[in-house]
Amino acid sequence: MISKSVNSDGVKIVYYICGSGERKLLLLHGNAEDHTIFSRLCRDLQGDFTIIMPDSRGHGSSAGDVKDLTIAAMVRDTELILKEEAPEGACAIGFSDGGNILLGVMARGLAKIDSAALLGANMRPDGLRPDVRVRDAAGYIANTLVSCFSKRARKKCALLGLMLFEPNFIAEEFSGADCPVLVMGGEKDMIKEEHTREIAAAFKNSRICIIKNAGHFLLESAYDSTLSHLREFFSVK
Repeated sequence: MISKSVNSDGVKIVYYICGSGERKLLLLHGNAEDHTIFSRLCRDLQGDFTIIMPDSRGHGSSAGDVKDLTIAAMVRDTELILKEEAPEGACAIGFSDGGNILLGVMARGLAKIDSAALLGANMRPDGLRPDVRVRDAAGYIANTLVSCFSKRARKKCALLGLMLFEPNFIAEEFSGADCPVLVMGGEKDMIKEEHTREIAAAFKNSRICIIKNAGHFLLESAYDSTLSHLREFFSVK
């Protein structure tokens, strides 16, 4: 695995490349994570793809102040990486906030996505279950109260803010996206099933998969099943 970086609006965004396949595969992680959540998936797919795994701004090895933590900024970061590493197009998997970033990339249409898998993504904050939104709001308020004194609390507020206030897409933004899209969720996901189905309905060429007895973290709670669906979708043996 090698590490590289791009400069996006003065912010250093680090990404990692592994694998030897002819096709490119972009992996986008979720909130408060980094590229290492894909370690197992990378091992299983690196013979079929050249895999590109960014650390989102403010996450992992990438720089970024709390004021920079927006989905829009992360979309621009991703577009720069794709321009550098896959100008001819790439397959993509986005998990949670990574799925939201991937939605933004497809909405803008400035980078070529050949096929996209969205795992636990949401178009709007109200796509999250009410109990999750209440929990996140409580955490946001608690950290706001001490944010003047704590850098850690300011970072936590920014991360929770991504879930409470973003993203804000509408279905019409995806009308120009004609690549195949796989929309996945867990039966016990923090994303409401009806919202997951709404995302699938927003794309012309989509399929939906709700995995029984699985939660939000499909690459942990239902790895084998998730991998099987991803292999079939991306036509990997």
